[in-house]
Amino acid sequence: MEITETNVVSLNKPTATFTMPGIEILSAWVTIFFFIWINNIFGLIPILNGANLSGNIAFTFTLAVFTFIITTFSGNKNYWKHIFWMPGVPVPMKLFLMPIEIIGMFVKPISLMIRLFANITAGHVIILALMSLIFVFKSV
Repeated sequence: MEITETNVVSLNKPTATFTMPGIEILSAWVTIFFFIWINNIFGLIPILNGANLSGNIAFTFTLAVFTFIITTFSGNKNYWKHIFWMPGVPVPMKLFLMPIEIIGMFVKPISLMIRLFANITAGHVIILALMSLIFVFKSV
């Protein structure tokens, strides 16, 4: 328990305490991290028949929606200014980059959803492939 507490406390350094109006983003990300981690640990327990929520696309979709909502509604004026009208960038480049940033706002949660689902599914496939080698090499 002390290791977990030490890791969480070490995340709360001045470089990581980025606050926005009404919510501290770091606490939201740490909560999501431990939620996913604990669900994956429960997936390792054989009695639960591998009840791993991260291997379900609906679960990762829900996490992606919450991530999108948190980042969208907790952004302040400076956040949106840096997203849509980047300081220090020439105006013609800003006009080119603004639509890319708008598309990126919606694509990032979707890519996170697919990455989490694919990584967990790939782990399941590897475990099944290694278990199937037992039956292949049994006959040798």
